[in-house]
Amino acid sequence: MAKIDNFIYCLNVDRAPENQNIVIIKGISCSLSPDFIPGNFTFAIAFSVLDIDEGDHDIKIQFVNPQGEVVANVDDIKINYKQENNIPKEWKGINITLSLNNVVLQSEGIYKTIVFFDGENLSEKEIYIAKKE
Repeated sequence: MAKIDNFIYCLNVDRAPENQNIVIIKGISCSLSPDFIPGNFTFAIAFSVLDIDEGDHDIKIQFVNPQGEVVANVDDIKINYKQENNIPKEWKGINITLSLNNVVLQSEGIYKTIVFFDGENLSEKEIYIAKKE
């Protein structure tokens, strides 16, 4: 059954073109501290989805504020997965990177990222956001 692993909030992320590994460019974060709240803020997430079957899959990602409102939504991400080596399925999968640009943050508090995989709520990862002092 599909599962999330290696979930990271950071300031900037990319993928290495030669092997599609995740490359954290700047700032792995346990919390986020924008200059202004309310205001817009850009950050990134990176994670792996492991233990998936070969074939077509759909991914949807929502970023939700403390009031439960979706403030960033990325849906209809289509992938076609084919396992290419002999690593056991539960240890092999795909790496996802996503830059969330100019997300409107109205308040401080606990935000969360919800990852849906093939229509199933696969994981919810929280992060605290507070104005930089």
